[in-house]
Amino acid sequence: MITVAIPYYNSEKYLEKTLELPLSSEFVSEIIIHDDGSTNEIESSHPKVKVYRNEHNVGAFKNKYLAVSKATNEWVYLLDSDNYFFDNSLDVVKNISPQRGTYYSPSQLHLDDDGLEASLHGRIVKYDFGVVDSSKAKSLLESGIGEFEWLINTGNFFVHRDDYIEAMRDIFEDSSYPYFEADAIVFCYNWLKKGNKIEVVEDLWYNHRLRSNSYSLS
Repeated sequence: MITVAIPYYNSEKYLEKTLELPLSSEFVSEIIIHDDGSTNEIESSHPKVKVYRNEHNVGAFKNKYLAVSKATNEWVYLLDSDNYFFDNSLDVVKNISPQRGTYYSPSQLHLDDDGLEASLHGRIVKYDFGVVDSSKAKSLLESGIGEFEWLINTGNFFVHRDDYIEAMRDIFEDSSYPYFEADAIVFCYNWLKKGNKIEVVEDLWYNHRLRSNSYSLS
């Protein structure tokens, strides 16, 4: 059994679609929704769903940490509240034999524009990087491969709860750290710096929504 952790901020109109597959999957025993001080509070009576709310907005970076830290299962799928799975996504995750120190990334995302960049609607971004460590990441960045920049800037993946917390803890606890919207890049940098790896999972796809109000107040 796994937890789906959903960091949430003012995205109520998208949440029903995000929850659709996790609610129907027996593989998902718990869904954590961590609300970062949204304008309107959300509630759920579904037995799988646990809703937590920050008293004030702490920003996307800290809110993701808090969402994952609430999980009672060891393995967590971190999913942004405006994105959503393909119908077979959780079946693909179920067939992974996960190893500590690796996070498992989708190999493909489908862009779904909602007011940000209509020209990107329907575009498919594919990752074909296999397993990535810090050395390979540096090489990919120096090569200017745009798809790798997409990978490290999306926050949707399957990871061990304790590994994620350990990779994030020092920054989370550093009150002087300049939090900003590129929280996924900060996490990837810290993750790889600590000797961890990224594995791109073939056939694991998701829909990535592009919207003009997607950023937190951080």
